[in-house]
Amino acid sequence: MYDYSFQDELKKRERLKKKAFSILGLRKSVSKKDIRKQFLSIAKKHHPDKGGDEKSFKEIILAYKILTDENMNIDGIEFNIDRKEKEEDEQKDEKYKTENEWGYTAWWMEKFYSDK
Repeated sequence: MYDYSFQDELKKRERLKKKAFSILGLRKSVSKKDIRKQFLSIAKKHHPDKGGDEKSFKEIILAYKILTDENMNIDGIEFNIDRKEKEEDEQKDEKYKTENEWGYTAWWMEKFYSDK
């Protein structure tokens, strides 16, 4: 009836953006100019040539790409998300039973039309 892969992709994209904001130390309501400014300052600190860790530097670059490129393909992208964060996301998503039409509609309305 509904394409749940689309819903799963939305959840994954939101989870990746949330993690990307936390990696760069930003709020959600920030401009692309501020994202770039923060990215450059953090990238300088964690660059491998400056004595930083290569793994964290790659995560910083990936976080920047996720936040700035809206058309980025997110297949295969995964940050090192703690189990606790995954469990919290799963508990939030279980509020509505999306297997039926009304649960899916309620989820959709809250996700895109609520004033959070």
